[in-house]
Amino acid sequence: MALDIIFEIAQLLVTLSPLTLFVCGLVAALWLIERMTDVVLSDITKWIKTVGYLGIFFGIFSFVTAIGGLIFIYKNGSQQNFDISTVGILFLVGLVLSLRQVRYIRFGSYISLFGSLIVLSIIYWSYTNDIFIPGLTSILLIAIVSAARIIDDFTYVLGSIFSIPLVSVAIGVIAIIASVLALFNLTFLSLFTLFFSI
Repeated sequence: MALDIIFEIAQLLVTLSPLTLFVCGLVAALWLIERMTDVVLSDITKWIKTVGYLGIFFGIFSFVTAIGGLIFIYKNGSQQNFDISTVGILFLVGLVLSLRQVRYIRFGSYISLFGSLIVLSIIYWSYTNDIFIPGLTSILLIAIVSAARIIDDFTYVLGSIFSIPLVSVAIGVIAIIASVLALFNLTFLSLFTLFFSI
């Protein structure tokens, strides 16, 4: 019963994927639209910046749609207007929209603080005369802090790359093209196979 509901939600997300691709592509390409309208209308520019800050929610919805698409492909196989290339584009535009806003939030600090508190509580509650448990938990504490810092730096670098206007606009245009192709029951993968089969 629960699997049927999950498959129905995945079917709905795949049905809405052209719209999701188009809207997320527009939000990712807002930098270009902002530069074009900045000369004409300054009121539109303020609205565009506001929509750009909401990009994280569009990015999360794009991730959810990509996961739903993977579930759909697992159950039904690739369709004419939805395959693994569409899932990849949904995931990529989700990364662009999410990491562009999140790159300034230092998650590694919070993760390492939480991990440190857990490890220190383990040390406190299981402290014995045996040096093994505090030594092992200290090594675990160092590993958690180091891993959190690496993840934090990695998300910052990815967010910085995806914040480059050229990269963001290019991925947004690719998403818009994928949404138009989906309306004609095509994908990038089907075009690629069609082009190279001739």
